[in-house]
Amino acid sequence: MISRFRLLRIPLFFILILNMQSFAAVPTLGGMQFWNDISVAGKYKIQQNVITGHCRVLKDNYLRYHWGSEEFCRTKLTLLAPYIHPKQFFLIHGLGRSHHSMAKLQDKLEAKGHLVHNLEYSSMLNKPDNLATRIEQIISEHPSSQNYIITHSFGGILLRKCKASTPIDRAILLAAPNQGSTICETLQSLNINFLLGPSGSQLYPSSELMKNLANPQCEFITIAGNRPPKLSNWPLGFFFNENSDGIVCESRTRLVGAKAHHKLDASHTFIMNHDKSFDLIQKFLELK
Repeated sequence: MISRFRLLRIPLFFILILNMQSFAAVPTLGGMQFWNDISVAGKYKIQQNVITGHCRVLKDNYLRYHWGSEEFCRTKLTLLAPYIHPKQFFLIHGLGRSHHSMAKLQDKLEAKGHLVHNLEYSSMLNKPDNLATRIEQIISEHPSSQNYIITHSFGGILLRKCKASTPIDRAILLAAPNQGSTICETLQSLNINFLLGPSGSQLYPSSELMKNLANPQCEFITIAGNRPPKLSNWPLGFFFNENSDGIVCESRTRLVGAKAHHKLDASHTFIMNHDKSFDLIQKFLELK
């Protein structure tokens, strides 16, 4: 007969692991579609799981220090007493991407001594309203800081959904489909735009999301990839009849009210890593 202890070995082992994790930081991948950032402070952040709803406290190297309810994690974050910086950057990645896509830009900014919050959000499992509300709340936790926002693609749409009262000083929209996505518009005409998820499926120009977008309520510039419709813009850009970055047409990134609009020989996927993009970012934000 199998002893009772042997039957309990596996559950006891997992209980032991969970308890050990309360005393040691545990490496994580930082999120990627199953986690949303809900609070940031200094080098720390709180993330919430999209499926289970539980939260965790991470440090900038994505080591997990605590996990549990949102209330528990916010209490632990307070006890960590993170330093609130007078100037900070918020990076907002695009549809179907993760914070990793903005990592090189983050490294460049941090190399110059800036505090950078590379936000993680689940773009394929959430609706735009929910995502924008979370981002708005994160930034609003820092009313006394000088907050600079740099977005890529769909991240720019989320920025435009933030309330006018959100404390944002300046913003840069990289390759944002400000006038709607040609690709989504085509998929919508075929009734298969649902393939882009609850957020991406709303990027066609006549959707309620796009029709009701406001301009950023701060000084901002737009930066677009500008390559001719030829094989070098393969695969999707090859089918556009105008210049694009391979995903978003250059004409659709324009936004009335921008302090400037810049065009680069860059692809949609890597425009945030382009040296010229960083030069424009430094100049507009007056970084040293």
